[in-house]
Amino acid sequence: MIYTTYSSLQKTLHWTIAILIIGLWCAGFSFDYLAKSTFKSFLVNTHKTLGVIVLFMAFFRIIVRIKHPVKAFKLPKLIEFMGKLTHIILYFLIVTMPLSGWLMATASQKMPSWFPIYIPGISYSKSLSKSMHMIHGYLGYAIAFFVLLHVGATLYHVWRKEPILDRMLFRS
Repeated sequence: MIYTTYSSLQKTLHWTIAILIIGLWCAGFSFDYLAKSTFKSFLVNTHKTLGVIVLFMAFFRIIVRIKHPVKAFKLPKLIEFMGKLTHIILYFLIVTMPLSGWLMATASQKMPSWFPIYIPGISYSKSLSKSMHMIHGYLGYAIAFFVLLHVGATLYHVWRKEPILDRMLFRS
């Protein structure tokens, strides 16, 4: 069955992941500017923990999206293609970003100390950790770009009075 709107679960996952990503992005880019302190250690540990949670939420969201497909809104073919491509890229980034963080953290033997479950890791590798640090940073910029593109496209549709945003809002 193809639905006309997103389920409450999909909406909750969308907005929760969006808020977490914005917070994680802000925290992650603040690390270079914060002095070594208890607060910075807490922030880094929280960042890592929430990143793992976003990874699990993203996988869950993809499964829910597959099980609960939503009918495409009628748009010109190019705009429809660009929307689908942007969503695929965003899903890819939302999964690869925490994976790169996990590889970076485990390669440097610095997994979050208070994550509630055991997350397997890899052997210590300074070079892999450095590479993943660089990739993680680039992925942060890519996510920022595609989130802004996603928000901009949504505002464009709102401006054109197309009810695309309405399907993701919690309205009766």
